[in-house]
Amino acid sequence: MAIIIECTAGELGNIGNSFSFNSPEAVGAFKELVQRGSNLWPDAPPVIKEFADVITTGSVQQDYWAQANISKAPLQFKQDPVNPRVYHNPAQVSFDYVLDKELPVPYTKFELDVAMFNEMYGLTQLHTASREEILERCRNYKTILTNEVNEYDDIIRYLETAPVSSPWRLEVFTMLADLMGDIQVYCASEMKRFNIPNQQVLDIIMQSNFSKLGADGQPIKNELGKVMKGPNYWKPEPKIELLLLTVYEAEIAAAERQQEEDPHLTDKMPPY
Repeated sequence: MAIIIECTAGELGNIGNSFSFNSPEAVGAFKELVQRGSNLWPDAPPVIKEFADVITTGSVQQDYWAQANISKAPLQFKQDPVNPRVYHNPAQVSFDYVLDKELPVPYTKFELDVAMFNEMYGLTQLHTASREEILERCRNYKTILTNEVNEYDDIIRYLETAPVSSPWRLEVFTMLADLMGDIQVYCASEMKRFNIPNQQVLDIIMQSNFSKLGADGQPIKNELGKVMKGPNYWKPEPKIELLLLTVYEAEIAAAERQQEEDPHLTDKMPPY
C-alpha cells in the first residue's frame, strides 16, 4: 500500500515526498494523521483541503475554492481515466493515492506530468481500442516519430557548416537535448495511452541490456558503436508480458468492482 506525493514549485514551496506503507493499519494511521492535521488548520489553502478529503474519504467533498472566494477555475484532484483508485492534481500538489498493490507503484513525477499532458490535450486512451484503430494509430505514430528523428538532419547540417570558431558545442548540445527529450516525451505519452507502465518496462529492458556482456565480461560493439548481444543475453519480452498481465488483471478487477457498485457499467469491462 502506498501514498505517493509529488509537490512542485508553488505557494507551498519546493517539496517532494513518497510514503509507502506495508499494512492497512499504517495506511489508516496516516489517514487519521491527515484528518487531525486538517482539523487543526481551518484556514488551509483549498488544495490542502482537497488533499485531506481524498486521503481520508477517497474524493473531494466540498468546493473549497468557492468557500475561499477564489474566482479562478479550480484545478481539483481528478480520478485517473484508467484506474479509479488513482488521483491526480495539476495544481501546486500532484499525488498518487493508491489503495493497494494492484498497479505498479510509485509513479515518477515525469509519469504524472505525462498523464496530465495527455488529459490536457485530449490524447485519449487506446488500450481498449479496436484492432483497426490501433493499426491506424501505429501507422500515424510511426510517421510522427520518424519526422521527429529526422530532425537529426538539422543537427548534422549544423555541424557540417558551422564555423569552428563559433560556440557550436552549446548549440549542438541544446539541439540534442531538445530532440532527445521530445522523443522521450512522445514515447512516454504513447505508452500511457496504451496503459503500458513506462518505468517498469524500462527497468526490465535495462536489466536485459545488462545481460549483453560477452563471455569474457566485456562489452561487444559493432562498427557503429551499438552494443551487441552476448551469450548470456535474455530477451525482455517475457517479463514485459507478465508485467502487462498484472496491469490488465488489475484493470479487470477494478472494472468488476465498479460493476458491483453499478450494474449498468457493463460497457466499461476491458476487452482482455
